[in-house]
Amino acid sequence: MRESLRQVVEYNAVIADPANEKLLIEEDGRTFTVRHSTGSWGPDVVEAIDWFALAMFLTRARAATGRPLAPLRVCVTHGAPREYRRLAQLFGTTRIDFEAPYNSITFHDDDVRAPLPKAQPGLDRLLAHQARLTLAAAQPVMLWQDSFRMVLAGAFREDSVNLEYVAGRLAMSPRTLQRRLRELGTTWREEVESVRQERTMELLRTTDVPLQVIAARVGYSDMRALRRAVRRWDGRAPRDIRNAAGLAAPAPRSGG
Repeated sequence: MRESLRQVVEYNAVIADPANEKLLIEEDGRTFTVRHSTGSWGPDVVEAIDWFALAMFLTRARAATGRPLAPLRVCVTHGAPREYRRLAQLFGTTRIDFEAPYNSITFHDDDVRAPLPKAQPGLDRLLAHQARLTLAAAQPVMLWQDSFRMVLAGAFREDSVNLEYVAGRLAMSPRTLQRRLRELGTTWREEVESVRQERTMELLRTTDVPLQVIAARVGYSDMRALRRAVRRWDGRAPRDIRNAAGLAAPAPRSGG
């Protein structure tokens, strides 16, 4: 089982996003610990994933060895629930440390070196080879910032550009969203301004939508604010940008 768990860590990227799901093994000759962490989702989602991952390691270890293994210790970064008798029953131990520095499950070294009675000789090498092929052929997944910008762009189209709405669409709290943006060296305000600029320039270059409509769509109070922003971004007036794109400005409506 020791080698199987080591391969789980090595080929984690086959089934999980390595940017979010982190696995680490620690050994000291007496114990064998698997550490796990997930992405910055909403707090409830993170807690559910953390518990699921630790329980999955234990469930699969029991199934593979055919023995009712009990870990030496389970650690979670979350606070203790009011009643955790069921958790103790699930893991087979009362040694559950809450508010720990990291999530982990620790086995006795003798347990992880136990033979796997149902193992098929050579299957591990075949699966490892397939995992390497899968990773070699894998396409890059969308980065978190790309997902965020897609949601933010959608919020512009739906006239719902506010922190709470976008954070909810990403299944995280506004505070977590702001922290993730800080980690990327940006801020909510900067990202909103960046998408606003992209949206505005796209509308100017590809449509003949009136300026007052564009201003409303991207969140400006009037055309004057839009014109000032466009000149700041591009150095030209909106009319010049449209002329360069071959789009004639719509004729003003006559009164009456």
